[in-house]
Amino acid sequence: MMFQKIVFLCLLFSLGSSFVYASYSNLVNDLVNEHGIDVSYPDSRQLDVFVTAKDITFSLIDSVLVGVENTRVVYKDLSIKAHQLRFSVLDNTLRFLDSVFVTKDDFVLTCMNATALFPSDIFVDGNVQFIYRDYQAMSERARYDLNTNLIALQGNAVFLNKDDYLKGDYITFDLDNESVVSGGRAKIKVSTKQLQE
Repeated sequence: MMFQKIVFLCLLFSLGSSFVYASYSNLVNDLVNEHGIDVSYPDSRQLDVFVTAKDITFSLIDSVLVGVENTRVVYKDLSIKAHQLRFSVLDNTLRFLDSVFVTKDDFVLTCMNATALFPSDIFVDGNVQFIYRDYQAMSERARYDLNTNLIALQGNAVFLNKDDYLKGDYITFDLDNESVVSGGRAKIKVSTKQLQE
């Protein structure tokens, strides 16, 4: 919702003036001095989502905000970096394209593409790689549930922990409990070293 407010503010500024501003402060000064509109910088402590990119454009025709090169979105303790991001005002989805890195606390998730539906889910696909403490996983697709802290790996999923591994069609990992559940056809190798210690 906060992201929509930021996009709406950008849209409002773009419709109200035909000038291109080099900075937010230049825009604020022009609105105050030339148009008598009182504007203040937003208090960043009140914002949920922060977006940065080398270049950000907004398409009025498509109602899409596009960021390219070094894009980064931060939501609470979650960070998503990618080459390109696309936010659709129409369906409130945030898509990341090309070399996506998702980080939160101790985990890193890399893939080719991701779709974030804040505040609930992140869907990723294309060469998914997941690292969390001593655990590693790979799959074709995955879904990270922000509310339950579960990551569901789908499509040739492989989950590794030291000498143990699990391979299956569908693997769910609970980050809070560090527990694994597999679905579909599965193959498992468990080391007895941990039992002997």
